[in-house]
Amino acid sequence: MPVSEWSLFVLYGRAVKNYIKSNTYLARYGDRPEDGINVSYASPPRAFVKYLVPVINGANLNPTITFYLTNIEYSDKENLLGFATERTLNLTNSTATYVPAPIICKLTYKMMIMVANELDADVLQYQLMANAPFKRPYAFGIDGQWATGYCTNPTNETNIDPGEVQDKVSRRSLDFIIPRAYLPLDYATTFGLSSEINLYYEEVEVI
Repeated sequence: MPVSEWSLFVLYGRAVKNYIKSNTYLARYGDRPEDGINVSYASPPRAFVKYLVPVINGANLNPTITFYLTNIEYSDKENLLGFATERTLNLTNSTATYVPAPIICKLTYKMMIMVANELDADVLQYQLMANAPFKRPYAFGIDGQWATGYCTNPTNETNIDPGEVQDKVSRRSLDFIIPRAYLPLDYATTFGLSSEINLYYEEVEVI
């Protein structure tokens, strides 16, 4: 049996990106909220090459927020034992679909804010924290299932050591926690009594 090719929590990453884009805004960079702020799924090395190298070379810095998945924690007390399945029978064409219970995990995304001055960093960090606090988390839907996320652990990442880029970029970070995320498993459809198994894979876009 071939190994499936699910994209790891890609829909949750897309939801985090939508949260950032819809809840951050700096008026002096554009008339619309979507103007002026770059949002990208990128780890720190990639973000440095794509966004900070042009700053070192003298280019203007637009506000940039990057994020990436830093931790996947298996939820011991919320997962089933692995033997429970949902079975759907179709009497019209004599098929049966067996859907194993998904793996439930806690996800942590690291958000990195990079701007030209400390004031803009303060504003963006405040906007992200205020719109998804622990007691009033951000709610969204994934494949018909509700999910929530909240911001925590705000940190000032600005490097004050001597160097070329330190005087030009202010950096802040915070974590975006999704307490309950679902990792789907393969499901199989059997036809009649022959027990022929077909596997289906979902094709999704990148974040």
